Amino acid sequence: MKRILLSLATVGALSALITGATFALFTAESENLNNTFTAGTVKFGEDFETSCDLSASNIAPGDSGTCTYEIAYVGSLEAFVGVEHSASGDLFAGTHPMTYTINGSSDSGIILLGTANSGDTVSADVEWSFPLAAGNEYQGKSGSITLKFKAVQVRNNDDGSGNPSSWN
Repeated sequence: MKRILLSLATVGALSALITGATFALFTAESENLNNTFTAGTVKFGEDFETSCDLSASNIAPGDSGTCTYEIAYVGSLEAFVGVEHSASGDLFAGTHPMTYTINGSSDSGIILLGTANSGDTVSADVEWSFPLAAGNEYQGKSGSITLKFKAVQVRNNDDGSGNPSSWN
């Protein structure tokens, strides 16, 4: 019985060796480590220049003025650049309020200033006017205009007519 078991063990070991040798193959592997992704950037430079101060004091009916803001775009992706704006205060209310335009537009919401690539400068020309018809109810009153410059990528965000699909 011992011989039979020893014979079976020997036959089993030889079978395992033969099977392993039959299925042995040459193999090789190579790993490519250069699959790196980097997202682009959309951002403004630190410098913000104006050709004037939009603030004006001691204005009278019939006065007007202009101011040009220039902002540098330094992002790596082409971007739509716009300015979101709002006015507040008593001078912008009533029957003959002070008015303003940005690049000739008084549209509400965000006014598109154009597209920019890294190193470009975008301008916003603000023109304001206090109507000659403004009466005594405006004496000593004040108001302010708030400008918030925005940029959003162009790629995959064009509505087909040269405007951004979304400013988010």
